[in-house]
Amino acid sequence: MLFHLRLEDIKDSLSGNRWERFVFTHYDHGRRNLKSHAWVARLAVVRGRIERHFVEQYRDFRDAIGNGGRGVYKDFFLGDGVYEVNSPVGWYNIDRYYCKIEGGVLEKVDKKQAIKCLR
Repeated sequence: MLFHLRLEDIKDSLSGNRWERFVFTHYDHGRRNLKSHAWVARLAVVRGRIERHFVEQYRDFRDAIGNGGRGVYKDFFLGDGVYEVNSPVGWYNIDRYYCKIEGGVLEKVDKKQAIKCLR
């Protein structure tokens, strides 16, 4: 059973808008998080090492506001396993966590529990 995870990709348009690049370069007071896009990676043990395998994403622009700074969503369809999730929750804040999916139910876990589930 697949679990549907929907994350908002804040700052989706910053690569193309010259004015926003200027504002974030000169007025963000050293808090440049321009690469803090939403992503999900499945964790796996390969040759004794934990590796990330990034999950395919589907972008949804239906709710995008103006230039895409807000309202752009990424949809992920996840099977059973352990994942690392990077989810922007604001212009400068990121919620990065580990989760375990079993039977289509997501459960947040800490890093130690995620590693234990992999072994």
